Amino acid sequence: MSGQIVYEGKYGATRQYAEWLQKSLRIPVSTAKAINSNDTKNASYLVIGSSVYTGQLLIRNWLKENAQNIKDKKIFLFIVSATPPNEKAKLESYLLSVPPEIRYCIEIFYLPGRVIKKELSFLDNIILHMGAWLQKNPIDKKKMLTDFDNVDISELNELIDSVKSFESQEKAEFH
Repeated sequence: MSGQIVYEGKYGATRQYAEWLQKSLRIPVSTAKAINSNDTKNASYLVIGSSVYTGQLLIRNWLKENAQNIKDKKIFLFIVSATPPNEKAKLESYLLSVPPEIRYCIEIFYLPGRVIKKELSFLDNIILHMGAWLQKNPIDKKKMLTDFDNVDISELNELIDSVKSFESQEKAEFH
């Protein structure tokens, strides 16, 4: 029994979570671009991480390309975004980026991200300001334009516990 972490992010928050998971779970980690199909084929479960960009998962293309190969595996999906945990409908809308054949057989974990405006590309800064301009609520508009960093290792506790529980069940069934 073995696991594999696959992730795709843009500014480092998703990578940070993936590296923390690698240390805690002691399983390999790879970017979606660098992983090969044998790595996923040989894994009994996958921990897949993605940041959200313009309302969609960055890893969506990899998921579509690999859906048939991974649909029979246990999948733990962590989604890193700026969306507050109380905005359930918005968080759940990100799942539209997940192919239907795997959408209903994954465990999902929403993790807080970060936005540091000076680290954003010129285009991403423009997109952020356009999104804020479209906000009607002045409080939400101000929040969108304020830097924040909510990336925290303790946010992984539930995901780590879930993976370890799965590993224990697998070991018990194997023996």
